[in-house]
Amino acid sequence: MIPYKTKANKLSGSNLGEVLKSAWFIYHQIEKSTKRKPYIRSAFFKKDKIFFDFF
Repeated sequence: MIPYKTKANKLSGSNLGEVLKSAWFIYHQIEKSTKRKPYIRSAFFKKDKIFFDFF
């Protein structure tokens, strides 16, 4: 499997709580910048949209 390259850096943290806090902050920045539901294009599922409803 070839990993997908992104511009974003990895989230640092020693446990789930620290990583989740950073991920939550990034998600809310994306959410505030658009009036629509935030999504990404998947590199693995034929470039389909993946929505972030789980936060």
